[in-house]
Amino acid sequence: MDINDWFVESKDYKISLGSSSRDLRLCAVVAVKGLKRKKAVYTADSTFGDVAANPANRQIVEQIMAASANSRLGGSDDTQGRITGEMMAAMLRYMPLRGLALFGFVDSLGTVDRLVEKLNRANN
Repeated sequence: MDINDWFVESKDYKISLGSSSRDLRLCAVVAVKGLKRKKAVYTADSTFGDVAANPANRQIVEQIMAASANSRLGGSDDTQGRITGEMMAAMLRYMPLRGLALFGFVDSLGTVDRLVEKLNRANN
């Protein structure tokens, strides 16, 4: 994700000192708190999995998953020729958002564009 700025992720970092990478004499873990929040920027080419990975998108993701259960692709637990919820989730994970229109989860690419705008507003 490109943010066009310096960014330090908040987490624990291991710092090691030595004469070489094979001779580390001191090691310590340092907790770093980033001062900026990395903003998510979505496009129609962002994957559904990237959107679903962000907790701020929970409600939007649940709406899309509910739509997938009612889509022409299935979503039932019947494995005889229909797509199960687990299979649907696996397929959606790597699908770009524009695929939601192509597979009938939303009615048009215009709806995808509005979804992308909504996601970007929710995350910034």
